[in-house]
Amino acid sequence: MQIDRLASFTRQPNIQLGVIPMGVHFTSGALNTFTVYDDTLATAELDLGAIVFRDNRDIQDLINRFNSYEEHALFGDDAREHLEVWAHDCRR
Repeated sequence: MQIDRLASFTRQPNIQLGVIPMGVHFTSGALNTFTVYDDTLATAELDLGAIVFRDNRDIQDLINRFNSYEEHALFGDDAREHLEVWAHDCRR
């Protein structure tokens, strides 16, 4: 199961996988996939396509969003525990 595979990544020394628990609410809007390349370029992937950001203010906003997600995320043993519960629920 894919959740078990994700849990295995949490044991890799070169990978940091964070899990955001259910019930956490963010005020920044929808959780879209985004990539910050550096302080001059970022992209966001939406269902309609991709958006390219080059304005430093937009890029800083995405960095701030990521930091907020990271503050709420669980890592290590806590992440594995949540992933195990979710995997168990999906197998029912």
